Amino acid sequence: MIRVSLLALVCIVALGTTGCGGSKPKPVTKPQYEQQLQRLGQELVDAGSQVGQHLDISTFNEDVSNLQDHLRSASKELKGVQPPPDARAPNERLAQGFDDLADALDPVKDARRESLPQAAKAFRKANRSAPARQGRVAVRQLQRRGYAVGQMAGL
Repeated sequence: MIRVSLLALVCIVALGTTGCGGSKPKPVTKPQYEQQLQRLGQELVDAGSQVGQHLDISTFNEDVSNLQDHLRSASKELKGVQPPPDARAPNERLAQGFDDLADALDPVKDARRESLPQAAKAFRKANRSAPARQGRVAVRQLQRRGYAVGQMAGL
């Protein structure tokens, strides 16, 4: 009986220190959030500028995968913060848009296996997709609310 109670106590303490379920988003100030947006925007621009630099199928598709990884990482990072109240809704839309855009880029890799012109066509389609538009709308909302978004504005 004591062993069971001790085990239960250890489990409760472990759950209490690691948190039950998901972690809460970390509150950030406007300047901290702007800095994060600017850094993420620069990282995405850098990753995106590599797409099309290499024409062979393997490296081209690695570059697309790298961009997808950066989009998913940016999405996860944005979901992990709690910006000021006026930025919360656009932040959620931006994070979701990045995640969905990463998925929308999968056909680009498939198209590159066919030909470079097909890959370019698929990339343009992804750039005009609903997730891409959702991200651009969220960035414009942040700008209208006075947030300096840096390179994010050009995505």
